[in-house]
Amino acid sequence: MKKKNALLVFALCILLIIGLWGGINLWKDQPLFSNPRAKASLKHRLKKSTSSVIDHAGDTVEKAGKKLNKILE
Repeated sequence: MKKKNALLVFALCILLIIGLWGGINLWKDQPLFSNPRAKASLKHRLKKSTSSVIDHAGDTVEKAGKKLNKILE
């Protein structure tokens, strides 16, 4: 019985480590089994920051357009 319990605890620890590994990668938008401690590539960081800038610029232009419409009415 002790051997079964030890095997169960060992299997749970291994599954926990694999789950954390995959969860961290999914959280960082990386492939599932890549290295979670690796730094994102320059291409990926630039893509992320450019899309953020474009989103904020779009919101700003939309707000400016609404204000302009209020002024012209």
